[in-house]
Amino acid sequence: MAEENEHTDRSKLNHKIEPFQPEDEDPIVPYNEALAEGNDVIRISDFRRSPSASAASQVLETYGKGVGFFWGLYLLTLFLLLSLFYWYSPYGTYLPASFDLVFVKHQYWRLLTGVMIHSDLAHLLSNSLLFLFFSWHLQAYGGAWLFPILSLVAGVLTHALTLLTYPDHVRLIGASGMVYAMVGQWLVIYLIKEKRFAWTGKLMRVIGFVLIVLMPTSLVANVSYRAHAIGFVVGAGLSIVYFLCESAAVPHARRK
Repeated sequence: MAEENEHTDRSKLNHKIEPFQPEDEDPIVPYNEALAEGNDVIRISDFRRSPSASAASQVLETYGKGVGFFWGLYLLTLFLLLSLFYWYSPYGTYLPASFDLVFVKHQYWRLLTGVMIHSDLAHLLSNSLLFLFFSWHLQAYGGAWLFPILSLVAGVLTHALTLLTYPDHVRLIGASGMVYAMVGQWLVIYLIKEKRFAWTGKLMRVIGFVLIVLMPTSLVANVSYRAHAIGFVVGAGLSIVYFLCESAAVPHARRK
């Protein structure tokens, strides 16, 4: 996430699954039923009652795990295209967000485009690795609701809350606030769903991950570290809301 002054110079697979006939007649367990039966972490391969997974179920599992990665690639491609437009088009000024442009002039689309555009290629690449990694894991666990939908909502909300803390003229661009929100989402999933360790052990692992991966080793003047912190809190909060909604849906599915 980078911040810029209004006068900053900006010059600078197709996946196909063939129809298949299951080798056995074991029914496939729906997602809500699997949750109601008390499974802690639900994977695509867990939906079959048969202990021996067929080749088709393995294909489905591999496909499901890869969807998030390709969604991440699609969004990164969009980030690149919009950034190129921002760098080289005279109309690129319609993309970045500032408090004045969003909350005074009511140009709310900038909350989304501001997340997607970056100051340069190095800025985009610096966000890409964690973005792809956590897009894969979030989509594999929760489907499209966790990524990209909830992640994009977290990115927009982070952008809006961060702008409220800056002067009117400061522009905020970049997806790092969204990336930190995605990390917050996943760490909440880990704390809630991981059953192999006690709470103290899980908490120590989360703290260690945050200190090693997320804490900056140096401070750069035009980097919005507050956007990182706000994004992490927003992502964690939205993940808790997701689990509350999921828990409320399980008894409803059982009554049916």
